[in-house]
Parts: sequence; structure tokens; C-alpha cells
Amino acid sequence: MRIIQATISALLIVLIGAGTSFADDGSSSSSQVNLLSAVPAPILAAAMTSDVEPIDPASQSGISDFMATAFENSPMIAAARANWQAIVDLYPQATSWPDPTADFKWVTETGSYEAQLMQMIPNPRQTDLQGDIVLSNAEIGRLSYEKTVRDVMVNVMRSYYELGYLGRAIQIAKENKDLFAQIVEVANLGYAQNTVELSEKSIAESRLAQSDYEYLLLQEQLFTEQANMRSILGVSADTNIADVILPDADSVQLDLDQVRTQVSLNRQELAIAGLSVEAANDNVSLSRAMASPDFSLGLMYESMAGQPMATDEMGNPVGSSRDNTLAIMFGFTIPIWGDKNHARVAQAQAELEAAQAEQARQFNEATASADRIYYQIQNLDRLIVLYRDSLIPQAALATDLAQTWYESGESSFNDLVESRLVLGNFELAGARAQADYLIALSELQRLAGVPVENLQNPVVEIPEAAQ
Repeated sequence: MRIIQATISALLIVLIGAGTSFADDGSSSSSQVNLLSAVPAPILAAAMTSDVEPIDPASQSGISDFMATAFENSPMIAAARANWQAIVDLYPQATSWPDPTADFKWVTETGSYEAQLMQMIPNPRQTDLQGDIVLSNAEIGRLSYEKTVRDVMVNVMRSYYELGYLGRAIQIAKENKDLFAQIVEVANLGYAQNTVELSEKSIAESRLAQSDYEYLLLQEQLFTEQANMRSILGVSADTNIADVILPDADSVQLDLDQVRTQVSLNRQELAIAGLSVEAANDNVSLSRAMASPDFSLGLMYESMAGQPMATDEMGNPVGSSRDNTLAIMFGFTIPIWGDKNHARVAQAQAELEAAQAEQARQFNEATASADRIYYQIQNLDRLIVLYRDSLIPQAALATDLAQTWYESGESSFNDLVESRLVLGNFELAGARAQADYLIALSELQRLAGVPVENLQNPVVEIPEAAQ
């Protein structure tokens, strides 16, 4: 009898231990490995290590240096990485059994006691579905992490190109300011010699005042954009930002169909929306499975020490004490409340419909954004060519002619002032178009989730026989 009791007790303890240690010994660790092995190697290495050398933004001006600094220091990336890991750690919690309960009762008068151990055993279908939902959410967490890294890198590019534009614009504004200062000196001299009218002198002075204001405004914008870059990089407010030279905006031959295809295949938001639909589908199945019963298994041991088998008519104990008792208990829940179960399924189905609608919205929005950015890039490309090849050279030629004609007395002083003003405005507009083009390409990478090289016209190799 004692051997049988000991065997039953050992089996129950092993069963309870298997449920409570399920996450630590098998499922959790293997699931975590599977989750992390699905991550691209470069992102996984960056996410799980912190060996990147800190970079001083004041001593580096390459965009890759700014990106490395942002990846190392950005609080947004750190938060996304921690959120992803937090979701991964939910898996053992979702698939493990509840903790067992133990009760102990001792009767002081007789010295008898009772010990009870109970283990709730959830419906296996429920735990499987809960694990699947966590796996989907963990993949969403990984994609959200990649999306955050992508957004931070694109924000670095946007700020970098804006800094490059402002540096170039300040240089142009300073040249204009210095030139208008010289023009004012000429105007003052001409006015003293009665060769320049008062109105012409006033116009030159107003242009100088305007150029002073534009120069000051651009410097303040540069200061603001440097503060924005420091925020993106996650560095202190007193960190110096190196001067940035606006890169050349080389024309990129994009293919609209290729852009749309890459957006549909690689955009993280679309993948997240698809996984949300999968998780919502699993949640519908889980809500139905929750109408099935859960089980419980327990063991009770009762010591009857000091209690007689029976008593006589006077209440006096008769016979020897009772033997100790060992009992095995089994139970299950009875899900009889239909309204609650139906409402839970209806809620899950409504959430599924919402996820499907959000997926469709994300796709439509991404497609529309792809078309909008594509044509914006095409227009900016044409604008760059227009300023570089036509407007700026023509304005420069007009300025030289106005200078020559004024010196020969064939044009007025106002013509000289206005020609220089037009040239400065065209130079500023050309630099603005160049920066906007690079920023638009950055936004296209944010939208598609891939480098610009993957969005260009596909190269078709012509067979030698056909040449």
C-alpha cells in the first residue's frame, strides 16, 4: 500500500513539475531561438550586441557616420529593441500551466492534519493558440524594431540633407549680402556724383537689408536643424554637429511598377498588418476554444492520528485509530454561460474584421504614397535640370551683361540690382530642389523598406545572338 501511495505521489509531482517548468526546460528556449533565428543576421547582430564604437558627430561629416551614431544612441531604437524582447518573453507565460495550489489543515484537538495539492491543467488547444498569437506578436515586434531603425535612419538622411542645403544656402546668402554691400557703396558714390537716382539708391539699400535678414534667418534655421539632428542621434544638447556638404543629386531612373512591387513585398507596415490578421484569426479560434472545459488534477493526504474508528452510545471511543487516507482528485470546468462565450467569439470576429480593414487601408495608402513620391521625384529631377542647365546659367549671363551695360551706360542701376537678385534666388531655389530630391529619395526608401538601387529600372541583358 505504501509503495502504491508513493508511486502515485511521485507521478503527480512529476506531472505538476512538467507543467510549471515547461517554459524553462523546453518550449520557451527553443521558441526564442526560432524567433531570433528568423531575424536577418545584420539586424540580429546589431540588436543583440552593443559593441559599436561611439562616434563624435563634430569630427565626422559622412552620412554613414551619423547613421552609426544614431543606431548606437537613439532612444527610439533602444525602446523598440526592448519591446521586441519583452514580447518574446511572453511566450513561456502564454504556454505554461498555472502555478499549482497547496492547502494544509491541522486540527489542534486531535493532532490530525490534511494536505492537498492541486494543479489546473488548461485546455491544450487554448495554450497552443495562445502560443501562436504570441509568436505572431513577436514577429510584429521584430518588424516594428526594423521599422523603427528604418525610420531613424531616414530621419538622419532627411536632417543631413537639410543641413547640407542650409550650409549651401548660407554660403549663397553671404555672397549675395557681400555683393549687395558693394552695390550699396557704388550707389552711394553714384548718388554723390548724381549718376544714381535716390530711388535706385534706396532700392539697393533695401536689397541689402533683405539679404541681411535672409542670412540671419538661414543661420537660425541651421541652428534649429542641428538641434533636430542631435535629437535624432540621441546625443547631448552641447554636442557640436559637423558642417555638412550637400551631396550631388545624381539622377535615378526609377520604375513605377518596380516601386509598387517592392512596397508590397518589403514595407514593414504591410507585413505587420498581415501578421495582425493572422493573430486575429488565431484569436477567433482561441475564443471558441475557451468554451471547452479546463481540467484539474489533485492529490490529498489526510492523517487520522488519534481518531477512533467508531464510538459507543455514550460517545466513548471504541476500537483502534483510523488509518491515514490518500485521495486522488480530478475536476473540470463547466462552461455553461452561453452569452459570455458567444460575446467573446463575436468580439474576436469584430477584431478580425478591423484587422482586415486596416490591412486593406495600409495597402491602399502605401500604393498611393508610392505613386505620389515617384512623381514628386520625377518633377524634382526635372527641376534640378532646369535650374542647373538653364535658369542659373542664363541668370549668371544676364548679371554679367547687366554689369557690362551699366558700366557702358546702356542700362540702369536697377537692372544691375535686379539681375543679381534673380541670380541669387535661382541659386537658392536650385539648392532647395537638390536637397528636396535627396529627401524624397529617402522617403521612398522609408516607404519601400529597401535601398533605392532596388527600385530602379531592371537591367535587361541582351543575348549575344540578338546583338
